[in-house]
Amino acid sequence: MTKNTRILLKISGESLSGDAGVGINNDALEQTARKLINIAETCEVAVVCGGGNIMRGEKFIANDDAQTQNQTQTKKQLLPRADADRIGMMATILNIIALQSMIGALALGKKAKILSSIEVAGIAQGFNRLLGVSALESGKILLLAGGLGQPYFTTDTTCVIRGLELDCDYVVKATKVDGVYDDDPAKNPNAKHYKHLTYQTALDKDLKIMDKSAFTIAQENNLKIAVLSFNQENPLKNLLNNNGRFTIISN
Repeated sequence: MTKNTRILLKISGESLSGDAGVGINNDALEQTARKLINIAETCEVAVVCGGGNIMRGEKFIANDDAQTQNQTQTKKQLLPRADADRIGMMATILNIIALQSMIGALALGKKAKILSSIEVAGIAQGFNRLLGVSALESGKILLLAGGLGQPYFTTDTTCVIRGLELDCDYVVKATKVDGVYDDDPAKNPNAKHYKHLTYQTALDKDLKIMDKSAFTIAQENNLKIAVLSFNQENPLKNLLNNNGRFTIISN
């Protein structure tokens, strides 16, 4: 990678919540903002942040099958998937605003620009591909909020679509694990770590990297995906230097 390398970085909402796992923790927010500032010194970076620390939609989605199986029990009124997804998209906007504010406080010379699929007057400008590319080329950290603006699309799909629109070289999925394994490494100490994978191998082995629709779009458009741990001082150091532990998925 070089300074002109452009990545789309996906981080979880939990990266802002600290040990509590919910809400926004100031120390966790500052730590994440510092990592983004460091990354932006070495490459152009756009960021998609999940909203699970504020609203995890699947906990509120109505499941007709589950309700049928429990007809004898009192049914809870759950939200339709479309509404739960929209609340989740709004949660990503809250996280992105917090990140922009913290980046501005920590690095006065490094500006962060928000573009959102759901425009919020005076806060988040509507997403436009040309505006996004211009922000990246000018050295700004591009913060992408609001998912794709439509329900039924995951954050994974948002990353791949935005990565393609912005001509990114990689979609980087930052997790708690240093890459892709053939089993859960927390439960199986003998789990095999993959440094490189093809899309087809990942699909054949049913490795849970991204949802299948996002993965298929990346495969068809030859967009590389990197998976690495965000729990390090410089989460892209190993990837930039082509050493250490991470996984790259490509054709």
